[in-house]
Amino acid sequence: WPRRLETGDRIYIVAPSGVVAPQALAAGVALLQEEGFAPVVHPQVQRTYGDNAGTDAERLAGLQEALADPTCRCIWAARGGWGSACLLPSLDLSQLRARRPWLVGFSDISALHARFTSQGLISLHAANVTTLPHWSASARAACFRALRGETLALSTGSLVRGAADAAPVSAPLWGGNLTVLASLAGTGALPRLPRSILFLEEVNEPPYKLQRCLTQLHQAGALAGVEAAAIGQLDDGRPDGAGPAHLDAILRGLPPSVGLVLSGLPCGHAPSSHALWLGAEARLTPQRAQLQFL
Repeated sequence: WPRRLETGDRIYIVAPSGVVAPQALAAGVALLQEEGFAPVVHPQVQRTYGDNAGTDAERLAGLQEALADPTCRCIWAARGGWGSACLLPSLDLSQLRARRPWLVGFSDISALHARFTSQGLISLHAANVTTLPHWSASARAACFRALRGETLALSTGSLVRGAADAAPVSAPLWGGNLTVLASLAGTGALPRLPRSILFLEEVNEPPYKLQRCLTQLHQAGALAGVEAAAIGQLDDGRPDGAGPAHLDAILRGLPPSVGLVLSGLPCGHAPSSHALWLGAEARLTPQRAQLQFL
């Protein structure tokens, strides 16, 4: 576990992915300051190179400096987009277990979460800095409490695969954005756990792409050891939310060895999303259709 954050702790804000809007960044930084933390925006965050916040080398340098700084207690991603996976081959994690900083973010940051999980460290799937202002007050408060060491609340959904009277599954939770995870198949960046629970969420993708991504993960062997799945928000961008076809695509893409599947968990891209500890021991209880952390 990373050390729990306390008032005055330094938070390094980096941008390993997309271009960062200054106003959105300033609003997120203000919320971190109101919470009592000491956010430091790395100069790299202000850079632009195409769709990314700087070149691969610039983004890697920003992230590497945060990882190496002994005063940095938390690394918080400014935003998602695309680009985190480009940094993985050159990322030096030799000091990671000794320093144990928090990693916070979601969407494209799933690539970095995967590496943290592979290293045996726990990270927080939660709002990026620029999305903090758009998150609900309760979701932000839960995120801050999780960083301060308090237990995350239960997430309840619907049991869509497996028997309600089946035994609960207790195992480490890993995952994140489905498209990002599928892009890592075959790279060696995905966790290889003997037993695990897989968390998935997605936004603005058609059903066939969800099934294609899961098929790729399965055929690459990335789902070996996954005994249960916790499916978060599958938002296709429509006002009425994602239809049944999205969940059906997920179920058809998951192999039969994933015996228990919960859907509809309030975790993903929506402003009310629950924070999740990735890499932590979780329990999926079919009788109550709940996911909780131990």
